Amino acid sequence: MTFKSVHHFAIRVNDFDAAVETWRDKLGVTLDKITDSEALGAKQAVFTLPDGSYIEILSPTSDDSPIGKALSRGEGMHIMIMEVDNLEEALKHYEANGMTVVSNAGGQAVLHPKATNGLMLGVREA
Repeated sequence: MTFKSVHHFAIRVNDFDAAVETWRDKLGVTLDKITDSEALGAKQAVFTLPDGSYIEILSPTSDDSPIGKALSRGEGMHIMIMEVDNLEEALKHYEANGMTVVSNAGGQAVLHPKATNGLMLGVREA
């Protein structure tokens, strides 16, 4: 079972404006959109890369939101989503190898960070 490509990754930050400035102005990545996600309780900035993958900046809108709670562990990588050829087969493979799937909805599954060296890793069908 192998990954085809990176779909996207998200970074959680305290200072949304400073993070957008870093990625847009200092690193030169094109900012595509800024939105608010009620589901995540976060403000989001999306920077799409030439290959179609993207970088997402997340900053909580409240301390008790999912992103706010995660940010209590510090800034940094929140999640990385990888693409696979067949999601169902990939999940069977992961579970057969002792990995725990913590969610599987909307065509995307997330593995428990304890199974992936502390990284919240998502997989989706390419």
